[in-house]
Amino acid sequence: MSHLPLRWREALEYGYVQFFRLKMRGSGPGDPSTVGRYGVLVYVSYYSDSAFYEFFPRRLLIRKRADLDYTQLLHAVDTVTNQPWMRFDWPAYAFGSEPAEWAQTSAITDLLIDNLGHELGEIADPPPLDAAGRRVPRTFDSPRSHALANVILEQHMLLDSLALQAKAKQPLTLQEAVSGSAPWADYLRNAALEPD
Repeated sequence: MSHLPLRWREALEYGYVQFFRLKMRGSGPGDPSTVGRYGVLVYVSYYSDSAFYEFFPRRLLIRKRADLDYTQLLHAVDTVTNQPWMRFDWPAYAFGSEPAEWAQTSAITDLLIDNLGHELGEIADPPPLDAAGRRVPRTFDSPRSHALANVILEQHMLLDSLALQAKAKQPLTLQEAVSGSAPWADYLRNAALEPD
């Protein structure tokens, strides 16, 4: 986050932050939804400024989404419906591939937005302005940066790892040993960072 513009960093450090995830509706009745674990949609409100950001931790990328409206998005969350304005790069969210520009993506009819259930409140007493009239956040070591990373990584991206971790502690079956399949190793390989 240290490479972001100062206004973005201030908003993330001191403002109200809400997290959303994208899900692909199951193919039939009773089919579970597929959650896009490699991307998080974050709403930030700080004083009169508010904006959405897409966080792609595997790509070390954070980008602003000026096209999204908070009221429309909450309507989509509350009604659990797809909206015609919902243009997201599903492969980037689902598989961690390189995100395309949002303008180049088309609306996906089976895409849903879900509230992640985590919020970070606005800081009641932000630090005073410095001599240059700025309020520069301590991005590298602030508790807020750690809280953001915790929600994005532990509460979203790595959530599927808990079941695999428990399975990895169990002895291999003969079939698993013969197949050479290692779901935990595959998961870790897929979660590895791929900077540009």
